[in-house]
Amino acid sequence: MKKTNFWSLMTLFLCAICATTLTACGDDDDDNGGGGGSDNRINSVFTSKNLNTMSRFMPIHRGTTPPALEGTYKVSPDIKIVEAWDDYVDEDKVQIYSAYYWRFYDFDAENRTVRVASGETLSEVASKTGAVSYISGSGNNFTVCRNLDTRNYAVSGTLTSSGISNFFFACEVTDEDYGDGWDVGDLWISKDGDGMAEKVE
Repeated sequence: MKKTNFWSLMTLFLCAICATTLTACGDDDDDNGGGGGSDNRINSVFTSKNLNTMSRFMPIHRGTTPPALEGTYKVSPDIKIVEAWDDYVDEDKVQIYSAYYWRFYDFDAENRTVRVASGETLSEVASKTGAVSYISGSGNNFTVCRNLDTRNYAVSGTLTSSGISNFFFACEVTDEDYGDGWDVGDLWISKDGDGMAEKVE
């Protein structure tokens, strides 16, 4: 009887250790900061419906220890991969655009913010005053998001020595004045076609 109880207790003890180990690994894998918490400010930027759609097609990194994102990056080719409106998601909306540039500067680790400017040319991006944006993530993975006048946007990727890999961009329309036939609530997602947004400055 005592022997049975001993081995039962040992089994429970080992199971508890395994569960603890698996939980710790999960914190790192799901990019919630390795136990450092989760940054959910993106929930206040996008509608829950569009955020769910974004989660299907692009990474959203919610950790509280994002990398120091600085520099100007060239997305080429810029490929639109998804359009969504009402309750419909068009996954076959593939359109290829010319190069686009993204500039990140004034990274603030304490407040988890960074200024962001974007445009079709380097000179355009350099002349703009970037909008202060939220940045979340951990390790080299990040997501940047912000409300603007006519749209909300998010950029996700992985910072490397030569650029940003796995670069994705999402845009949610918030004002009829956005133009180009888009309605409030519409969403589109694009990515870097060759998998790497090269650092150019």
